[in-house]
Amino acid sequence: MEQLKLCDSDYRFMSIVWDYAPIPSGKLVKLCNEILGWKKSTTYTTIKKMSEKAMGIKTLIDNYGMSQE
Repeated sequence: MEQLKLCDSDYRFMSIVWDYAPIPSGKLVKLCNEILGWKKSTTYTTIKKMSEKAMGIKTLIDNYGMSQE
């Protein structure tokens, strides 16, 4: 299976999520503004995009029995 890669901005976003998890979206918006200089809309767009990527991965695993390793 091809490895999935994150672009630089997605990786920086996910690093914040991983460092502060669990984190409410409002706090994530605040941190992304402070750390990345992002606006609220950018953070919510990225949350949506990363959620869609995660659902795609979950669907592959569920439908084809692929491991997450």
